Amino acid sequence: MSDVSGGARPGTTTRRAAPAPAPDHPLAQSAVCSRCPKLCRPACPVQRGTGREAVAPWRISATVRDALVSGWEPDSVVVAASCTGCGACADACLAGIVLPAESRAARADASATGVLLPGAAALAERVAATGSPVPDPARAAAVTADDVPDASVALLFGCAVADHDQAVGTAALAIARAAGEPVRCLAGDVCCGAVALDLGLAEEADALAAAAAGRLAGVDVLVTLSPGCARMVREEWPRLGQAAPNVATSVEWVDGLLADRRLQVTPAAETVAWHDPCTLTRVLGVVEPQRRVLAALGVDVREPAATGVDTRCSGGGAAYPIVDPVGAAAVAAARVRELGAPAVPVATACPEAARALRSGGAEVRDILELVADRLPS
Repeated sequence: MSDVSGGARPGTTTRRAAPAPAPDHPLAQSAVCSRCPKLCRPACPVQRGTGREAVAPWRISATVRDALVSGWEPDSVVVAASCTGCGACADACLAGIVLPAESRAARADASATGVLLPGAAALAERVAATGSPVPDPARAAAVTADDVPDASVALLFGCAVADHDQAVGTAALAIARAAGEPVRCLAGDVCCGAVALDLGLAEEADALAAAAAGRLAGVDVLVTLSPGCARMVREEWPRLGQAAPNVATSVEWVDGLLADRRLQVTPAAETVAWHDPCTLTRVLGVVEPQRRVLAALGVDVREPAATGVDTRCSGGGAAYPIVDPVGAAAVAAARVRELGAPAVPVATACPEAARALRSGGAEVRDILELVADRLPS
């Protein structure tokens, strides 16, 4: 993982004062927001993109606080889930509130009382029927012809790749072949549990995580094609009682292959606007590997003002596009404008962000696809 506290490129990091300690339990945080000056409000991409005051971070906490007393309603749980998990509000929060954790806990609390988020019931039924949240796991498995079942390196495709963006999985496999890296392929039939957790389905998330962990015997490194999967395995699996293996995001994996000279690429000029995914940079602290990879590829990178750990959200995180498709589209459109798209194509390292930005009118490719384009023929 990159050290983002120093030595990074100008504009990719910000030094911040340590906040006051937050309450231990995520739901207890909801009572704190009523006593602060609401500095989080201008930082929130959802509030800014939608223009709806009801989804400002402090209002989300107020909704959670009230629902814990009076009970959940369909509208209140949607407000509580109007958080993309980007973490931008934490930079401004004087009380040290971790809103993504509070929001996820609120979703689970509402679900436990029978008040479900949009899409949650359908996903629960699919998991019960097939053991996977992906509608067609067999379709995803069709791209895993190079699977080596006993390999010590595993590729976790993630639901977004398995269901919507299989070209990213194909690119990852091409990179593994070029590097001589045998890989175990975990495609549509394996899920880390992140989507279920984001929809408040705690039992389903636990079951999916346990099933995925059971497939990792003998795996030394788990390479995740989605930063959201990396966050789930690193941060949530231990809480769920699952052993978390060594996890590498896709950019850390490729950066390591290039550094070890196991992977060779032929640089080719191409101009892209770079979108740093929130989970990759702000949550996981990975800032420099993607930039080293882009430099090795010969890519001319146009970075927006908000980049690195100060990046702005695409609207694609924490199942927000399922919870509120209209709001998610507004957040994506705002980020697309900041990136200068569609005049300039966009590159990123998150399939969920790519899908969101495409909904906002951008042409988007994953960094793994850029690497695959430059592999020696």
